[in-house]
Amino acid sequence: MRKITEVFKDNSGVSEMMGSAFLLIFVVLVMATPLKNLGSTISGGYNTLNTKIQQQLNQIP
Repeated sequence: MRKITEVFKDNSGVSEMMGSAFLLIFVVLVMATPLKNLGSTISGGYNTLNTKIQQQLNQIP
């Protein structure tokens, strides 16, 4: 615990960098699931569009 308080009392900018890193990690972890769902949605839409285009092209003599 003492080591942690010493790091945060340091004025050389390390604490700001650590805070930024923790914030970035938190944002990445929080946004992982919505981004995965978005990727699945886009993939499903692409597959549907591809299927419909193939059907239309197969109807051309």
